[in-house]
Amino acid sequence: MEIRNPATERKPAVAPYGPFAKGIDSVERARKLMCFAGITACHLGSGHPLVSELRLAETDDAALEHAFAMFEELPALPRRRVLATYAAIMSPRMSP
Repeated sequence: MEIRNPATERKPAVAPYGPFAKGIDSVERARKLMCFAGITACHLGSGHPLVSELRLAETDDAALEHAFAMFEELPALPRRRVLATYAAIMSPRMSP
């Protein structure tokens, strides 16, 4: 019987979502990244390196991958706050 150590196991890759999702038109991706960068700046501060990387990712695919990795490395609470705000803003509008 094999004993597993959760501390040494690699986390499974997270499927890209939001502005990081595959198959988004470049103009739409830039718009979503700009929104995501603004929300990130509000939660983490405008001087946070992730904000700069997100803005760079608007035109650079390598920066997009790096920004996604940086975002996934954030502590859980600020990451959830950014995602919740982004989801609230970007979700389809409901009719009254």
